[in-house]
Amino acid sequence: MEFRNLTPFSVLNYKMLNVDDIEHHVIAMKVGYKLIPTGNNNEYTPHVLTDLKLEFQDQFVNQPNSSSVRLESDLAPFKPRCDVIINGMAYAPDDIPTDSIVASILMTNRDNRVLIEKSLRCFGERQFVFNEDSNTWQLPPP
Repeated sequence: MEFRNLTPFSVLNYKMLNVDDIEHHVIAMKVGYKLIPTGNNNEYTPHVLTDLKLEFQDQFVNQPNSSSVRLESDLAPFKPRCDVIINGMAYAPDDIPTDSIVASILMTNRDNRVLIEKSLRCFGERQFVFNEDSNTWQLPPP
């Protein structure tokens, strides 16, 4: 088989065995978008990123296997769909301190059909603290 990448994207072609030891040809391609504000009612237009490289192993925030995963490997045994990764910061509305806020994303196509709708409750920095009196771990307010 001849494989030629005629796109500007990072691509890898390889063979792998499934759980039944049947060989499959796999093509992994990495495509990304940067959302640029249009200045119109919280709407954005996508800008294609062509300088993304495939990740061959998980990338961690700090120490490997003891901190959060920042980026997962793009090579997976089975990935029938694509990942959507959003990097961002959540801020309390009007800079008024609060215990938590809900950050959401709604992505629609041009016909306003919902493609992705997700919400996440965000808290300020905090960590579990061991209470010696009750012999339990507790999570104090942020």
